[in-house]
Amino acid sequence: MHPVATMCKSPLHNLLTALPKRRPPPDPAYTSTEALLARYGRFTCLDDFLHYYLGMGVLVTADDFEALAWAYFVKATSQRVRHAEVFFDPKAHTARGVAYDVVVQGLLAAKRRAESELGMTVEYIVCILRHLPLADSHVLVDTVLDRGHLVDGTLAGFGMVSSEKNFPPELFADIYSRVAKTGTRLTTHAGEEAGPESIAASLAHLGVTRIDHGCRVQDTFALSVKDWAWIARGAVEGSWCGEERKQELTAEVDAVLREFGHADAAA
Repeated sequence: MHPVATMCKSPLHNLLTALPKRRPPPDPAYTSTEALLARYGRFTCLDDFLHYYLGMGVLVTADDFEALAWAYFVKATSQRVRHAEVFFDPKAHTARGVAYDVVVQGLLAAKRRAESELGMTVEYIVCILRHLPLADSHVLVDTVLDRGHLVDGTLAGFGMVSSEKNFPPELFADIYSRVAKTGTRLTTHAGEEAGPESIAASLAHLGVTRIDHGCRVQDTFALSVKDWAWIARGAVEGSWCGEERKQELTAEVDAVLREFGHADAAA
């Protein structure tokens, strides 16, 4: 088996093509998997990729959200994903008239199935969208706080996604400060489109304990296999699952390293 075969490559967005059978697709790019892949083959920037938000128009009922999440969990499990911490963006749906509670109901149903039928552990991280007005993000925080979802185990953490350029982390410091007062774990997408300085600014201004993507860190460091092994184990240690589950997942990381001739990098 090639090492790439051990990695998750789930093409989540093309799972949306099954749902338009119940309602019209919002864009010609979503009429078939082939059309969608052709559209994805023409990306020029992150905002071009984020065009996929239009595809969310087919997600309306709790059953839709459950079906989408469940399809991902099945695919991810087949590609050796053992634990997933899944981001979701409620404002992308409430702006279309879909209630926050509908979104959460569907996602939680899929989570319960994944844990009982697949043996996969799942946590959810609620996210604000950078490109929307700051007032929208405050409204979302109001809703989440009102439901008690940051303290009752429904949500594992709070994050931020969407366009990175022109939206520096410091713009969102007040929002993160509100959430931090609840003791919620904080993360954010950074260093995906902007440079490594976006990662440093997120750590400085948002009080996050981890960074999502962080791809541009590669512009700064030449990483070895041992470095990547440390990162892989760090991803487990930095996850928000229980300690027993972390030990199980770390053992699987080390097993993969030994399988592909890097026992020296295993713990």
